[in-house]
This record gives sequence, structure tokens and C-alpha cells, in this order.
Amino acid sequence: MSAINAPPQPPARRDDSADEELVTLNYGRLYRWFLWLTNSPGDAADLTQDTFVALWESMDRFRAELPITPWLFGIARNVWRNHHSRRRVHGGEELLEQLPDSAPQPEQTMLAQEAIELLERAVAELTADYREALVLRFWEELGYDQIAQTLSISEGLARWRVHQARNFLCARLAKTGVVQEQAFRAGGK
Repeated sequence: MSAINAPPQPPARRDDSADEELVTLNYGRLYRWFLWLTNSPGDAADLTQDTFVALWESMDRFRAELPITPWLFGIARNVWRNHHSRRRVHGGEELLEQLPDSAPQPEQTMLAQEAIELLERAVAELTADYREALVLRFWEELGYDQIAQTLSISEGLARWRVHQARNFLCARLAKTGVVQEQAFRAGGK
């Protein structure tokens, strides 16, 4: 039988253990990022799941020579932006209407808990562009080059957005009497 008349071959089987490892390594990171962006645990979980669905649907476009983290967060960003625009169009609840109330841990002091709450509120006040860049840099520990790839912007603009977001947070927290060290040590979510 010639190659032209050969029956079509089924697609190559995916490696389930590699898929599970990818989810295991990245689920928490994506969930935390969505939690920072939406301030809703339910939305964060839904968006994380939607991101992995979109990831599997687009795996054929992934270039193996590139790092997967910026690509994965880029997909997550698109999922979040689509979710955000649908909520606006349909007149749904405001994304930042209700901030979750974090219960203090026994070892935390009241001052540290207050710093966390103030930090979370200040991050929630950032525009989406600044919030995305800041969370990717400080809570997900991505480099500026990875942030740039994730957000489809230049590395210089990634640095600028993180810098501006930090300046805003420092100014906002200084007004409340929280020093920068207390807030960033507290870490929030």
C-alpha cells in the first residue's frame, strides 16, 4: 500500500503522567494568581480549571524549546481577560466588590494580619495591567523576561509596570502607617 493510500494514523497518545505532573506543579501557582486577580476562591478555581482545558486544547501549538511557564500564564491571562470581559458585558458582580476575610493564624500578630489585609486591598486597587505584572513578579517569582512573554509586552514595559505597581503600593501602605517591610514580609494570600 502506498503512503498516499495509507489509512490515517491516530494522534499520538499523550503522556498522562507528564500531564499530571504539569498540573501538580502549576495548579497552585495559577490558582494563587487568579485569586489575586479576582479575590474570589470560586472564580479562581474555575479559571484555573479553564486554563488547563485551554492548555490541552492548544498543546499542538506549544514549542518545546521554549519554557512552559510564560506560555501557561499567557493562556491563563487570556482566560482571565475573557472571563473579566464577559462579566462586564453581562452586568455581573464587580470582581473586586468583596475581598475575602483572612482568618489570622495563631502565630500571627494582629499587626501582621492587618498588614496582609491592607496589602491585599492595595493590590486589588491596582489596574489589571499593573496587578498582573506585580503578582507574577513577587508571588509567582517570574523574571521580567517571563513576565514580558506572559503578558505579550516588552521586558522594559514589564519592569515599568512592576515598578509603578510597587510605587503605588508603597504610597498606599505608607498612608495607612504600614511600612513597606511589614507589608511585603506579610505576603498576603
